[in-house]
Amino acid sequence: MPNTPPQLMAGGNIYPSRFVMIDASNDFKGLIATTNAKTVGVSDVGTNYAPLSDQTVSEYAAKAGQNLRLFGDGDICLIESGAVIVRGNELKADSVGRATPIATTGTTNQRIGAVAIQSASAAGEFILCQVRSAIINYST
Repeated sequence: MPNTPPQLMAGGNIYPSRFVMIDASNDFKGLIATTNAKTVGVSDVGTNYAPLSDQTVSEYAAKAGQNLRLFGDGDICLIESGAVIVRGNELKADSVGRATPIATTGTTNQRIGAVAIQSASAAGEFILCQVRSAIINYST
C-alpha cells in the first residue's frame, strides 16, 4: 500500500516526473534531486498551470514557493529517463532528477528511488516506475 509522501513546498523550480529530495537548508521544502541523492518521491506529471490561450504556460510541476505534489513509496507514476533503462532496473537520480539505473558494482552506496516497470531506449523518455526508497551498501 502506498505511503503518503511529505507535504512540501518547492524550494526551486521543479520539472514534472523528476526525483525530489528534501532541501537541507530550508524546512518543509523540496528540490529536484541531485546525483544519487536520498529521494522522498517523484514530482507530479503535470505542469502547474492549465494550457490556456491567454496564459503563459509553465514547464514546471511547481515553481519556487508553490505547493509540491509528489508520488511516494509504493505509488506507480511516470518518470523521465536520464539514460537507457531496462524494465526491472532499480533507479536513482541523475544530476537533474531524471531516472538512471543504479550502479551494480563499486564502492559507492546507491540510493534507490524507484523500480522501472517499463524500458526507455534513450534519455528524455517517460516511463512507468514504482517509487521505492532503499540504499544498497557495497562496503559490507
